[in-house]
Amino acid sequence: MSIKVIVFLFKLVNLFNMNSNIETLLKESITLAEVKFKEDSTLQQFERANEGFKKLVQKGLAHERGNNLLSISDTKSITRVIFNAY
Repeated sequence: MSIKVIVFLFKLVNLFNMNSNIETLLKESITLAEVKFKEDSTLQQFERANEGFKKLVQKGLAHERGNNLLSISDTKSITRVIFNAY
């Protein structure tokens, strides 16, 4: 084997080791964040509010966020009778 091939293989092995290190660090930080957020009262209040809002959407009493305005083409299809406009 030439030195270039050995160096390339060495770099390749280190690259895979680095990925596994990054992966383990990422998994550890995710688990720590999960534990931290489970105990957060503000997050729990938000989750309860979100569940309540979803129930209101299912009942038809509220709409989810988004553009609920009529477009120009939609306004032409709606007929309105206006009395005493002038």
